[in-house]
Amino acid sequence: MNSTSYNYNLAAADLRSQQSNLGQFMADPDMSEDYEESLRRIRILGSEGGNDMNIIASIMEHGPEPFIPTDEHVQLLQTALDEDLLEVNPGTLSNSAWYEYLWANDDNGGPLFANHSEQVFRDQLYRARVLAEVMVNGGFTRLRLMDGHGRFTLCFFHALVERGLDPDDYVVNVVDIDSNSNQWHLMFFPESCEATEGDILEELEYEHGLIDQPNDDSDDTETYADTSADEDMGVSDDYAADDCGPDDYEADDYAVDDNGYFTYLNFCSIGAAYDTYGYDRLGELIDACAESETVMISFMVRGMNLHHRNPYAGPTVSNFVIDCILPNWQYVVSRGLFFTGLLTKDRSRRRAEYELEFEPE
Repeated sequence: MNSTSYNYNLAAADLRSQQSNLGQFMADPDMSEDYEESLRRIRILGSEGGNDMNIIASIMEHGPEPFIPTDEHVQLLQTALDEDLLEVNPGTLSNSAWYEYLWANDDNGGPLFANHSEQVFRDQLYRARVLAEVMVNGGFTRLRLMDGHGRFTLCFFHALVERGLDPDDYVVNVVDIDSNSNQWHLMFFPESCEATEGDILEELEYEHGLIDQPNDDSDDTETYADTSADEDMGVSDDYAADDCGPDDYEADDYAVDDNGYFTYLNFCSIGAAYDTYGYDRLGELIDACAESETVMISFMVRGMNLHHRNPYAGPTVSNFVIDCILPNWQYVVSRGLFFTGLLTKDRSRRRAEYELEFEPE
């Protein structure tokens, strides 16, 4: 990995001993609801120096919905940068320096995971290791993420480092239909990160020849990306934080890069995407992605009955998953009712399409 002159060690010093402080900041309900209180806190932290990790955690946990950046998150980050409250501007870092700065020599993911359970961290790291395995074996160096969650990007860089690879050799493209989220990505993510405001499903449709061009107007597009799947929904005991990895499937002859992206679609509600696109259109896209073998997909199955198809129910979300997704995917991992798999047509590399180990609610 390339060395960096940024003093991220100072900014991240003794992070592990500060975990109780991070929890204290996050537990204050006034901070979650009041912008002025959040602003006051980050200014106090900035005046003390060496508090980058606490400042970042405080900004990210502001407001009732910390998973979706709002204009207030953007304003807080802009203030922290304008007033030099942060000793390091994360948006100016290379991929490797950004990773080292935020991972902060901490085995639990640093400030981006400060107030998330170990189960959430383990699950994200497992998925990142799977993705790194597939991309390395396929020769991919360009990753495109639905919503561009910072936690997953950080875990992906860690998975590369674990393999002795340099994150600077990879390009991450984060796609979001929300302008505030896109502005956050431009300010907070590494300098080489590509931030795109648009509909990632339309981008995929265009690349697979299903539409002439993506629609630039995303104002009426429903948000169907993963914003709540970081809830603690339980995690299987068949992998651990230190040894979890893609050992239960074959990725050696997965798709080979043709200078395009490998895409990770991280849905929370597959039903919202289904409502927006419809059975036939979304099904056609899933089928095309399975043919190209360039997509990993995660989605929630809460409320679905996927053990038996209901022939009388018509084009329901449950029937859509049974008809269009399960025959086209290779199961990777599940956390509670949140499932992840690789889209593929090759039946020799995937489990039986109906082998889902859960009881539907």
